[in-house]
Amino acid sequence: MRTTSTLILLLLATITLAAACAPKTGANDPHEAQIAALAEENAKLRREIDALKARYEAPAATPAPPIETRCAKAGDRWKLTPSGRAELVGNTTGVRRDLHPTPVFGDGKFVGYRVHSMEPTSIGISCGLENGDVVLKVNGLVPSVRMEAELMTAKRVEIEILRGEKPRTLVIEISS
Repeated sequence: MRTTSTLILLLLATITLAAACAPKTGANDPHEAQIAALAEENAKLRREIDALKARYEAPAATPAPPIETRCAKAGDRWKLTPSGRAELVGNTTGVRRDLHPTPVFGDGKFVGYRVHSMEPTSIGISCGLENGDVVLKVNGLVPSVRMEAELMTAKRVEIEILRGEKPRTLVIEISS
């Protein structure tokens, strides 16, 4: 009988200990408030992310103007028309996305950006770039996002590229 009562006491102690260690879900649980606050913060952050995505995503795609109305070949140069300039100024994010620039490194150093997966109607193609070209310099500078403002007012743009293994320079005259 003594063994049975010891076993019952041990069983009761185990149940009591398990109940004390079990997570509480009642209104008095101090973690409930913390969990609710974290869930609310998570929802707020998701709303902020959605707002940022909407802000930075390109506007709804509109059909691209015909190539010849944006950039036309004039001898060994290209001439960017006012409609092509308007497209560049109004949608730099979309243009960058159309070029699909990928950093290229040689001997552990940054070389330039390879443009690829451009559609035949992209402004890059219409201004003389080809898929696979590596843009080395633009107006003598290593390409970067910071140069966009300078290019918006430029009257002429020289793009140094590698096409295959051959260096070339594309010259683009920009109409006002």
